[in-house]
Amino acid sequence: LKLLWIPSIDDLAKGKFKFSHFENFSVDDLLGRDPVHLDITDIGKLLSDQSILISGAGGSIGSQIFIDVLTFSPRHIICLDNSELALYNLEKLKKTIPASTKIHYIVADIKDSSRINSILKRFAPSMVFHAAAYKHLPLMENNNVCEALSNNAYGTYLFGNACIRNKVKKF
Repeated sequence: LKLLWIPSIDDLAKGKFKFSHFENFSVDDLLGRDPVHLDITDIGKLLSDQSILISGAGGSIGSQIFIDVLTFSPRHIICLDNSELALYNLEKLKKTIPASTKIHYIVADIKDSSRINSILKRFAPSMVFHAAAYKHLPLMENNNVCEALSNNAYGTYLFGNACIRNKVKKF
């Protein structure tokens, strides 16, 4: 499919365009920055045979991180979420899990420092992917601002500090 930029609606309405004004378009143009090219070999070295924790693992972003991380055969993946149902659904998502990877499903709230500290001590992850956040911003801005701030800002602060205290190498 060939995509083209067209002149603005205003220019079209005023007749200020020519067919020569149509330009080739790339999906990368939507980024507003240069695309990032990932080095899969380096990512594999970071994840392979490691203990990885994913907060918000049952959510839309966390579950995709889970699937992506799984391909690099980490030793452990600790799937942390405050929703038992989300973790249950994540457990059903798993495809072929490498025999060398152990999956742990943990129900916990990132704002519960005592619980988070005990999880980090128990599993000693080398890397944490933090995806525990409310992401439906219009919904959260409309009558749920306190919960959004409590979870997204304060929860991230507490969780990040717990990772520092427990010597997580990458957050």
